[in-house]
Amino acid sequence: EGNRHNLELLERCLCVVCIDDDILPVTFNQPYRKDDRWLNDRDYANVLHHALHGGGSRHVGANRWFDKTLHVIIGK
Repeated sequence: EGNRHNLELLERCLCVVCIDDDILPVTFNQPYRKDDRWLNDRDYANVLHHALHGGGSRHVGANRWFDKTLHVIIGK
């Protein structure tokens, strides 16, 4: 009964707050040096991957609700 109630609340909400314990590694979308970027330099694409899908199931992707318009993402 508790899970059903929680899922109904999630379905009716306008936005969600995602509390991430970790962020994607800086090498998530650029494992090698290319052009003028060095390995371990965080770039905007990496930040957007984290915001949009959390890096998939190997990272924090289970903490995203894709049917919600607004996500407030809080991380370390």
